[in-house]
Amino acid sequence: MDDINKTEAGNEETGRRENNSWIKRNFNYECYMTFLNGCYSCKWEAQQKKKPRRPLCCCSLREQLFYPWLIMSFFLSIILLFAWVETSNEYNGFDWVVFLGTRIWFFWSLVLLSVLGILAAYTTMLVVVGFLLCWEKNELYLHWYHKVFAPYIHLSSISAMVLLSWPVAFYLIHLEGEVLQVVVGLPFLLILLCLYVVPFGTYSPCVQEKDKLAPKPTFFGHRGAAMLGPENTIMSFEKAVEHGADGLESDVQI
Repeated sequence: MDDINKTEAGNEETGRRENNSWIKRNFNYECYMTFLNGCYSCKWEAQQKKKPRRPLCCCSLREQLFYPWLIMSFFLSIILLFAWVETSNEYNGFDWVVFLGTRIWFFWSLVLLSVLGILAAYTTMLVVVGFLLCWEKNELYLHWYHKVFAPYIHLSSISAMVLLSWPVAFYLIHLEGEVLQVVVGLPFLLILLCLYVVPFGTYSPCVQEKDKLAPKPTFFGHRGAAMLGPENTIMSFEKAVEHGADGLESDVQI
């Protein structure tokens, strides 16, 4: 009986502490949670009913496996951005090496800096919003919009890293001091290694097995009214039947 009373008292104390949180005192809690869920899950509808607080273990296994990958990509993007900012004195040399290979003079170092900055800001936003949702004990559900581009970003990232490997190699050769070579080369190798390992944990609705694909959507062949224009011919029906249309429809003028 004493244990039950202690448990109830502990639950009441926890509920009182949650209700007196500084977020609820200073902000509109409903708008706050709607904003977090909108950024992370793209669900911008306000919650009509208060959902029960769930621990993080209630999240799906896919979300539990994806969040550590998100944290890892966050740290790698920050490390690469920091390393590239620290080598700002060598930007001209990097641009010159790229010019020797492409014969196109451009500020490629600033382009790479902008891409790394956007990547770091994007991963930082997802990590912070996910942490706040965990703090509020909400179930994590990363929207497919953030996941659907994962394979394309992965392939483009590998292509970019391969193209940058030769300029980076020449750049490392001309660096004086082993410390600078390690600072520049080690993050590059770690990111390249992670890019080759990422497909083992990547999920995207655009990449599926052939036998798991949904059936082809039905479509109808449409022809405009023949009396309104000479371009509205029977050819549209013939092409629709040729491609296996499920029905035909035509405009008529009365």
